[in-house]
Amino acid sequence: MKLVRFAVRNGVPMTLLTWGVLISGVVAAFTIRREFFPEISSLTLRAHLDYPGASPGEVEESLARKVEDAAKQVEDADRISTMTFEGGGSVVVKFKE
Repeated sequence: MKLVRFAVRNGVPMTLLTWGVLISGVVAAFTIRREFFPEISSLTLRAHLDYPGASPGEVEESLARKVEDAAKQVEDADRISTMTFEGGGSVVVKFKE
């Protein structure tokens, strides 16, 4: 309540504060570092496989092996690990540096 009372009674300082915040925001918007394609430091790809109601064997046969086969064709793939569970799974591909 004290801040509101101060803002109502002291219009000039609040106007200056508002302008300062707005100008700082505009300056920051134009000077912030932006990249369309940012650098990726991690050399790992994770694919999450969702197959609701399927057993781990079904997930492995219908999804995981196809993803593994596609990942093996990538020349920089170093290690591929797969984990399947009821209703889905995940495939992790680690790449060479």
